[in-house]
Amino acid sequence: MSKFTIYCEIAFLEKLYDEIEQPLADLLSQSQSVHNICSLYELIHEHSDLLIDIDDKEFINRATNKTHEHFNPNLKKLFKDGQIKAFLYPDIFERIQNEADYFVTTKDYQALYFLSKTPTQCAELCNNHGYIFISKDEIDDKIPFLFNFDVQNIVKNKQPNSWNFLQRYRHPFNAMVIADNYILNRRYDENLFAVLQNLMPQTLNNQLFHLTIIVDIDANISKVQRQSIDDFLENEFDYKINLTILKTSSIHDRNILTNYIWISSPYGFELFNKGNVLENRQTQVKMFPITYLKSDFKSFFDIKNQPDFKNTIFETVDYLRNQAKDINDKTIDILETTNVYGNKNNRLLE
Repeated sequence: MSKFTIYCEIAFLEKLYDEIEQPLADLLSQSQSVHNICSLYELIHEHSDLLIDIDDKEFINRATNKTHEHFNPNLKKLFKDGQIKAFLYPDIFERIQNEADYFVTTKDYQALYFLSKTPTQCAELCNNHGYIFISKDEIDDKIPFLFNFDVQNIVKNKQPNSWNFLQRYRHPFNAMVIADNYILNRRYDENLFAVLQNLMPQTLNNQLFHLTIIVDIDANISKVQRQSIDDFLENEFDYKINLTILKTSSIHDRNILTNYIWISSPYGFELFNKGNVLENRQTQVKMFPITYLKSDFKSFFDIKNQPDFKNTIFETVDYLRNQAKDINDKTIDILETTNVYGNKNNRLLE
């Protein structure tokens, strides 16, 4: 399995160990919040390249020296075959703290940051950079987003009758890919624009947002339509957005990818018209964070017809992201027919 990148300050890790005072097997029989704590433990210890803000000497001291002020034997959980499994890079955390452009230049576009800062400070970092920062003091509030999925039934004459439900999944991110053959055909206000309004961050102070929309090669996208999308983005959001539209014959699935979430809709994202579901568009919209660790998501797909889906959400998202990257790389401007609008820059597709 591919691994996540997690930047974790030692104070956050110790707070997590304090939360787990019983054997994991006993904890798993308890409440959902405890399940989330166990999933966080598993994410950090089994599925991540973990970077910690202390050096080797300090780590070993804290893990083994009973007279040390911050002795914590739980840190031995990060030893394997006598070697420390984590990467001990205090200098990186100093750069995060002190370099104003660190998050502009970083290439860890799906990294998570678990910090000792206050919830207010972490919220400010989220709003500035479009990455997930979680304080050690808000584990119970913020961690559930990482491990819970949802399936929204879209049925004619029933709620929801709009994309407003996506507000529940609004989260810090700074790049998005929408792949849907027909999302630019018509009904912008109730569909494309509504998806963006309800999902995209409300604030992004220090980062250029990257938005890529991939549609069918035969889509008819006029200059007027492109301008209307540009105007909407400029009027709706108070941060700069880099928009790219690609026309391709290679798209089949209908997906939305952000830095941290995958949204899938078998009948695409043009579902609503005049406050109701289109007759032939009744479907299920599925929302999965990339950190969802279980493999039961497969039950929502016909695997016989989707042989390329992988064992985990993260691997599946990586597969879909690479598909989009390939389209982004190979789609070129043709003299007679313009298949690219924009500069094709999207950090998720680098």
